[in-house]
Amino acid sequence: MSSPVIDRHEQRRLRTHQQLLDAAKCVFSKHGYHEASILDITEEADVSKRTFYLHFTDKEALIDELVQQSVEEVRNQISAQKEKLSDLPSREIHFYTVRTIFDWANNNPALTKIIFGREGSLKLNGLTREYMALAFENDMEEHCEFLQMPPVSP
Repeated sequence: MSSPVIDRHEQRRLRTHQQLLDAAKCVFSKHGYHEASILDITEEADVSKRTFYLHFTDKEALIDELVQQSVEEVRNQISAQKEKLSDLPSREIHFYTVRTIFDWANNNPALTKIIFGREGSLKLNGLTREYMALAFENDMEEHCEFLQMPPVSP
């Protein structure tokens, strides 16, 4: 089955959408989430404010998508390596998973501050912490067989 062909208008829309995300990442790194304005982002992306609102309802929708992309990036890195690591003890697989998350955080300090610190929205902080807890819980259930009857749930 062949993949669907994307027309040039859709390609341009996707490219502009990603330009806005990349510009936001740059602006948030320079100014922080709260100090960054939509105008700063549109100027960095070299698009109009009207174009911004064709892609995002507000700055929070943009940061939500930026974080979602980052989560997918980390998830894909982990998934790509899991098959290669399948012969390792489960503790080492879990260590790799945690290490990948911390490496991403170290390489993306501005986004890390927005996601986990006071720089971001409370909604974003809550969603990210909930996602991290679920990811660790799933990873522990999948890879941590070292306790037959743990005293607490993963």
